[in-house]
Amino acid sequence: MIQPHGPRVLVKPDPAIETSPSGLLFLPNPKQNPYQSNSTGTIVAVGSRKSTTDGSDIPLESKVGDRVMFGKHMGTEMDTAEHGKCILMLEEYILAKMEA
Repeated sequence: MIQPHGPRVLVKPDPAIETSPSGLLFLPNPKQNPYQSNSTGTIVAVGSRKSTTDGSDIPLESKVGDRVMFGKHMGTEMDTAEHGKCILMLEEYILAKMEA
């Protein structure tokens, strides 16, 4: 299991499947980075805390299971045993939480 350190989160990106106006499904190009064509996913692991300028620690705002939107090319792609391809990024790279 991968446990992010500090103010980092591990995000499982959503598959990049597009639909044409007539209903045809376009699967992602296997040579393309999994998060070049999409920027949403689900948090599968979170770090422990982030430090403030005065040295105190505060808990992260994100939690496992949150659906999030993040900037393209943010973080480091990694292959995990439990979740497959994921992105390890700083929590500050999360642009928004998405409601169900």
